[in-house]
Amino acid sequence: MTEDFLHFIWKFKTDGVDFQTPEGEIIRVVRPGEHNHDAGPDFLHARVSIGGTLWAGNVELHVRSSDWLRHGHEKDDAYDNVILHVVFHHDQDIRRKNGELITTLALEGQLPAGTYYKYQHFLNNHLWIPCAMALSTVNELVVKDWLTALSVIRLERKCKELESLLDFTGNDWNQAFYQSLAGTLGFRINRQPFELLARQTPVQFLEKHKDDILQAEAILFGQAGLLAGRFRGEYPKMLKREYAHLRYKFSLQPVPGHLWKFLRLRPNNFPTIRIAQLAMIIHQRVNLFGEIIEKSEREEFRDLFQVGVSDYWKEHYYFDRPSREMHKSISPSTVDLILINNVVPFLFVYGKWKGLDQYCDRALRLLASIPAESNAITRKYETFGIAPRSADQSQALLELKANYCDQKRCLECRIGVALVAV
Repeated sequence: MTEDFLHFIWKFKTDGVDFQTPEGEIIRVVRPGEHNHDAGPDFLHARVSIGGTLWAGNVELHVRSSDWLRHGHEKDDAYDNVILHVVFHHDQDIRRKNGELITTLALEGQLPAGTYYKYQHFLNNHLWIPCAMALSTVNELVVKDWLTALSVIRLERKCKELESLLDFTGNDWNQAFYQSLAGTLGFRINRQPFELLARQTPVQFLEKHKDDILQAEAILFGQAGLLAGRFRGEYPKMLKREYAHLRYKFSLQPVPGHLWKFLRLRPNNFPTIRIAQLAMIIHQRVNLFGEIIEKSEREEFRDLFQVGVSDYWKEHYYFDRPSREMHKSISPSTVDLILINNVVPFLFVYGKWKGLDQYCDRALRLLASIPAESNAITRKYETFGIAPRSADQSQALLELKANYCDQKRCLECRIGVALVAV
């Protein structure tokens, strides 16, 4: 037995049910109260009938009544006005500081049949998600409403991460967005070196030389540690010469070149191509974040990032290794990832910081207008009957898998609650 399960029972399975105390008093829950996740009793402002008398106040829950003493509640004034102590196993009477006995409700032997068994099954099975075999039975409206809530939960968590990034950059919105964008272009495999590259290469230095794509590339490829070798071709030699000058001018320190990974990547995802695309974005934009807050429609946002590469990279994936000519533009799916992971959170945070709801609303509308992501997690959920229709729903599924299903937080998940409470 766990306290989490007792919280679930008290919250969802006691309304209108008659229970009996060890002394034989009848207890009926009129209102379980508000679940308190901060310090103090577990449920606040409950209404409980004890022996025919209606009480209003706070309720504390434990697996054993002696846990009250083990947790030191007898020393805390916040617990002295508890009207009911709900436990699974009653092994000790508990009293207030004045010696008055606190009414105890022991649920052992009074729990709904089968409910705890369902919960234990979810906790102990080794399926991809605990409720895999029962997910298709959940009411569609429950699933839809939960996905809506999860998409907001995920967005708010991303916003907290961006607030930390803004604090790190001294509230420089353009620098913060540029660092965040670089991380997305690196995907999972090269995210760390891309973020390091952006931190060590301030966007204001790039903007001073953005009109010349060669100089923009020289700064980024040099800072990436990819210009340290000997080259045969004239273009990489030019980049190397430009970088030597610009590195001295800005007192730049490159990242170690060995951090970049090429293995098991599609050629268009090679870090060389992604760096060339980042250089082109800087080259073509006046002020990246400034342009973002001026846009409102999905296609306008997409146009900001649908860029290609310079002529040299149309014919190369590595320095000094010619390849068949390709434009190598940022793909629509990658642009959508940029919108999901960078544009939407930044618009939302900007709206919150400035007190301008229109930017928050714009962020939510944009997220809902983007097609659902297709990845291993979303495709697996589809096999269980949940097919996301838009990016807000696919983001919700990622949140559900990582922070609820994988952690077996079934009693904090509306889907899990719907299944366990049946």
